[in-house]
Amino acid sequence: MSCKNPRINTVLEPPLYEWVKESATAQGISISLKLRDIIQQAYELSEDLYWARVGEDRLSKRNLYSYSCVGLINELFPTLSSTCVKRRYPSS
Repeated sequence: MSCKNPRINTVLEPPLYEWVKESATAQGISISLKLRDIIQQAYELSEDLYWARVGEDRLSKRNLYSYSCVGLINELFPTLSSTCVKRRYPSS
């Protein structure tokens, strides 16, 4: 008989097995469902870590402009600033 979802067999140390068993019993679910939930959480956390690293890498490589630089762009290119760069202070 083929199964709808793939199955995994694993071996746990006795203390870890007892923790999973007690946790599943406390939540009123099977050990299998508890392990599935733990694995899903681990997957989501590893995915979050990956995207955080990608974001940090992109920020470190990006050319970021200071406020003084943006002010200079506003002064040199007033038409550009009205379309692309928002002015923080009215020009004098």
